[in-house]
Amino acid sequence: MSEKLTILKQNGWRWHIVDARLLDGWFDVWEKYCQEQCIKANPVRKVFTVDGLFHVKLEEPAETFRKIRSMFRPKAQIEFNIGQALEDAGVNVVKHLGWAQNGSCNMLLTASLSSSVSVHDYWMKEIVFGNGDSGIFLNKYAAFLKDFFASGFFHPDFHSGNILYSLKNDSFALVDVYGVSHPKGLSSKQRKIHEHIVFDLKYGMNKEQAAEFILECGIKSDLSSAIRFWEEGLTVEYKRVKNSFPKRLRQISENYQKFVNRIEEEDRVFLLKRFPIGLPGINEIEIPDHLNGNHYDVVQLPAEAANDLWTKSFLLNMLGFDHIQPIVFEEPNVLYFEKIPKATTEASAEDIAHFNEKAEMCGLKIVDTRLLRTANNRVLIEDIRQIGLT
Repeated sequence: MSEKLTILKQNGWRWHIVDARLLDGWFDVWEKYCQEQCIKANPVRKVFTVDGLFHVKLEEPAETFRKIRSMFRPKAQIEFNIGQALEDAGVNVVKHLGWAQNGSCNMLLTASLSSSVSVHDYWMKEIVFGNGDSGIFLNKYAAFLKDFFASGFFHPDFHSGNILYSLKNDSFALVDVYGVSHPKGLSSKQRKIHEHIVFDLKYGMNKEQAAEFILECGIKSDLSSAIRFWEEGLTVEYKRVKNSFPKRLRQISENYQKFVNRIEEEDRVFLLKRFPIGLPGINEIEIPDHLNGNHYDVVQLPAEAANDLWTKSFLLNMLGFDHIQPIVFEEPNVLYFEKIPKATTEASAEDIAHFNEKAEMCGLKIVDTRLLRTANNRVLIEDIRQIGLT
């Protein structure tokens, strides 16, 4: 059952918290933590950590209507109550410790999950670009998803970035549960929203792996249905990515930090790729000294061709097709590609078959290039100049 809350006022904030001692040592200087340990921010919301012990979500509404609404229905209170309800129902969720309000502003306090990363980030860093065991991880992740699907709760923003994986505890937990509800029964549309989460792992997953994962999640009960679910859903997912790419392209061209880090060195401008997460990159302090033939394959092209190749790489990544990646774009016309790792071989016939299946669904045309397999099991396109997209 939910713990009884202690109510107290401190520094103008009214707290509802499971243990007042949890505020000791940090809350008197919370603004300092917010500035120095902020991990996510937008104009109205910030998320910061407290020495690896807690996560704090701070809400500061800007519009008058939202300010008034927040005074009567603070988001932190709503999310806290949802977290407690999930915990009471036995759903694995980060522990919700308390919430506070100061006028229209509010904050939510949750426990940090030890040595954890989001499922999305773990998959990209350790499986796609690392050499982790995808089979063992997928078995455990499927068990978590199956339990959540059976819980009766509906999460309107259910994706792999909202699920943490703790390497230390080998466990999963939901985060960001605002908006979660418990309807009498999930509609077909709500179930589809939940089930779409399997396509978050399209990067690095083949049809056989996907079908087994879908079966273990309990989404489908037989192999042929699981394969059909994957193929039909992946086709829809590819269309969604392509349709949304113009928006992403604007963000890339505006140096949106999720995608690009812009560095100026004297009269030279460098764009450092930051997407997808887990891709081996370059530290900005290494610019421009390490940008040479010893570390990268340097390709100079006409400006328009260089820009087209740079943006094509982003689109291929969003679609889930690995390739020898341009890591840095020196404007206006020089690309620095990652070097082919040692012990790289040509991809197997099975790798090529899996690739061709996904390429056909995506409308990706291969003109004249090879597929390679690296020592850490990346299967990648050798030359994206020979790849067409329809």
